[in-house]
Amino acid sequence: MKTVKKIIRIFILIFILSYIAFDIFIYLCSKDDDIQVYISHLVNCNKTDEDSIPSNLISAYEKVYPGSLEVNAWPDPIWYYFTCEKHYPQKELAAHIHIMEKNSILRGLQAISVINQIDNRLSNKQCIYAHLNMMDYTNMAIGLDEASKIYYNKTVEELSDKECLEIVIMSRNPALYNKIRHPEILEEKVKEYLK
Repeated sequence: MKTVKKIIRIFILIFILSYIAFDIFIYLCSKDDDIQVYISHLVNCNKTDEDSIPSNLISAYEKVYPGSLEVNAWPDPIWYYFTCEKHYPQKELAAHIHIMEKNSILRGLQAISVINQIDNRLSNKQCIYAHLNMMDYTNMAIGLDEASKIYYNKTVEELSDKECLEIVIMSRNPALYNKIRHPEILEEKVKEYLK
């Protein structure tokens, strides 16, 4: 009986120490100068007023990724790496960072720190808009403005609901859902979401 209690105490101690080490690592990641410069740049470039973000674009994003507006990323990102059940716009922004550690475990922990910082500084709508604005939609269309000009000859604000849906779907896999190369595949996917 005493050995069982000792084993339980050891497991509790290991858990507490692991939790403290994790918190320290996350804190140290949040102080990384390169990552801080990136996050500051990201936040400053994407402090778009939520009212100026086209509502049909956000609605289209919500159709493709249900629940993405209600989700706050922190502390769920820990579970994201194990389950992948939820879509986080903050995670999509963090994925654009190429200066993180090469080691996959450290990279995952750094990503959690970055996701937390983005979550604290940008709203979900701003994250969605920033993510879509950073995408390469192929055919020399980087960002929403270029994609809407190249594919629709319109501004982002002029896009219809269906066109916004197409842009969001293209962001999932720009090569597969390319409006010029594979219009039939894109149209089929759009029909799935319009049902």
